[in-house]
Order: sequence, then structure tokens, then C-alpha cells
Amino acid sequence: MRNPREEKSTIDLLKPIDNAVGLDKADCLGLLYDPKNKECSICQEQAYCANLYARDVQKKIEFTEREQGPFLDQVDFKSVNWKVLEKIACQYEVDNDPLSFNELITEIKALTKCADDVAVTEFIRRNLPKTNLTLEAGYVKGKNKNN
Repeated sequence: MRNPREEKSTIDLLKPIDNAVGLDKADCLGLLYDPKNKECSICQEQAYCANLYARDVQKKIEFTEREQGPFLDQVDFKSVNWKVLEKIACQYEVDNDPLSFNELITEIKALTKCADDVAVTEFIRRNLPKTNLTLEAGYVKGKNKNN
């Protein structure tokens, strides 16, 4: 006669893992995760450790984004409308108060939500020749349309 089937696990796989359950302070779980490491590759808790490590990395990313703004690969430089900036620069010229380069950087930083001055300066350096704007003595001016 056949023996009755035993339940192998009472773990509910649909519930999220609780980080605090079953962790000993000596465990490396989630701290030193490296799938190329021999010890990590043979560890039975590799999947659990990877999950903990991913959570820690995500927390660090969220903290960095809150403190410093989005990373450069998340910045939307396509939101910069050069035609609008050209009109603003021309209006400043008409008012005899030309738009300074620092004001242009500040405007583009606001449009793109980028906090990195170097990245914005490089973006301007690459795209300014494609527009009707020039940079003269630290001020942004419209190109002479009579030429």
C-alpha cells in the first residue's frame, strides 16, 4: 500500500521575503553578493542573497537620486527647446541686458532637472552651433540674420 504524500514545505511563495527573519549577524547575506565568487555560486541561499542585495542597491540609488537629482542617463535633454531659448536671448538683447552663459546653464538645468554643471555645459557646447545663438564674452546672443 502506498504511503500518503507528505507536505514538503509550508512556506508561502506568494508572500514577500522578510529580511529580518532568520538572519544572523555573521551571515553575509546581501552584503557581499557576487555571482562570480566561488563561495556565492555554491551557496544554497544565492537567490535569497541576490534579492537582499538588489533591495540594498535600490535603496542606495533612491537616496542618491533624492540628494543629487537624477543620474545622467535619466536626464531628458530632448526637453530643451532651442527656439524658445533663442527668443529669450533675443528679447534680452532688445532690452540691452544680454543673457549670460550662467543664466543659460540655469535655464537648461531647470528644463532637464539635471544638477551637473559639466554635463549641461557640454550639452550647450555641442548644440549651440546648431542654433541661431552665439557665445560672445560670456553672453549668449542671436546670430546676425543679415549674413
